[in-house]
Amino acid sequence: MPVVLYQNAAFEVSENKSVLQALTDAGIDIPNACHAGACQSCKLQATDGELPALSQQGLSGAEKQLGYFLSCQCYPTADLTIAEAATSKRHQAKVLDKQLLNDSVIQITLEAPFTFLSGQFVNIIHGDITRSYSIASTPSSEVIELHIKKLPNGIFSSFAFETLKPGDELILQGPFGKCIYNAEPDQPLLLAGLGTGLAPLLGILRTAIASGHTGPMHIVAGAKQPEGLYFIEELNKLANTQENLTIDFVAQEGASDDCTTADIYQFCKAAHTSTKGYAVFLCGAPSFVNKLKKQSFLLGANMADIHADSFTPCA
Repeated sequence: MPVVLYQNAAFEVSENKSVLQALTDAGIDIPNACHAGACQSCKLQATDGELPALSQQGLSGAEKQLGYFLSCQCYPTADLTIAEAATSKRHQAKVLDKQLLNDSVIQITLEAPFTFLSGQFVNIIHGDITRSYSIASTPSSEVIELHIKKLPNGIFSSFAFETLKPGDELILQGPFGKCIYNAEPDQPLLLAGLGTGLAPLLGILRTAIASGHTGPMHIVAGAKQPEGLYFIEELNKLANTQENLTIDFVAQEGASDDCTTADIYQFCKAAHTSTKGYAVFLCGAPSFVNKLKKQSFLLGANMADIHADSFTPCA
């Protein structure tokens, strides 16, 4: 009879009984509603053991990779170690480093208190406000790197720039998001972002390289003006070591030796007249993401291969 380990206690799961039923029978309070796998309120996370396919039906690729499952649909055939879904928890994470990337963007490096996938994002809870930031690092680095743009009258961004320092602790929640690397190894990749939309693209690119991606990879980092660009030297050095990697920095207005002055939509269209067979990753303002998503689709990309993360600023 399979045994489920949860909160340092072991529970036997008899035949034809779900993990949810076994836990509730033992007096464990697990949120639940429909018992049909539709509401997903009974979602848990497996940290060890093999999950039945039915228990992950309807979940995103990112959730499946992180071991999330629907306990009402989980009828285990072998032992499982499970926990609460990480997205429902709050974690304290120490600030390890803080660096200025340009005049308006900083990078903070935090301890990684949970498992994540490159390209996902986390919520930072500071007092009574919550802000979301994409992860630029990879799980293998065992840290969380976030790029924070200072906004006019931005409550948290002003705090991060002016007050936050290494050694301080922040409260994190997550991870969230489905804009992750899951392409075929030889698939062409187009990764385009505006401003700090570069952050998740860095994580995705780093993961693709570490995975041995052999298809062509093209990062297009955009900004309104050249001063809004960053990581120029680091990305150009990386391109020199990766024959299948192309890096372009594009500014809408203003001239610089480090970038091309152009409309980023026309630039991407000229560089990729057909996106058929591509995996496309888009990050930035909703208007940018929506417009380039439509353009990529019309140029041939399968909608299922277009992954996006929209950055919506708080009022």
